[in-house]
Amino acid sequence: MAEHENRPAPGLLPAADRIQIGPVDVSPQYSGHVSVPAALYAEKETAETRPKGYFEGVVFRRFKSIGFETDLVHQAPFNIIARQQRVLILSEAEESVEKIGRMLEEMINFSKLSNKPIIAVTKEDAELEIPTILESELRTYSSRDIKRIIRNW
Repeated sequence: MAEHENRPAPGLLPAADRIQIGPVDVSPQYSGHVSVPAALYAEKETAETRPKGYFEGVVFRRFKSIGFETDLVHQAPFNIIARQQRVLILSEAEESVEKIGRMLEEMINFSKLSNKPIIAVTKEDAELEIPTILESELRTYSSRDIKRIIRNW
């Protein structure tokens, strides 16, 4: 019985080479286990997932407000992934139509490769080979409207 009480709890791995890490007042069963405070992780996570600009943030929040789960993506031919049930939409939120035009071929290729629809959200009216929504119109759209747009593409 004494052996059972003094043993570390099952599931906790012993420290390698009997090295003990941690403050003196930590129970021996937790020695060798280092944990990062949750606040540090949360801080890092929000810094990496913050919209890069005002316009991107507006579009990101609008997709969220109409019921899409959204994630920001950087260094891709799009910057927002919006999901709702079985629908996944890749979106490029960019004020400059010229910048979207420069990335258009990559966006179309990625959309075809992933078999997922892509939508461009801009401040200016644009005639592109992909569905384009004006940011001012996006404010009035529901998720059903957006799904209809991608279905018709």
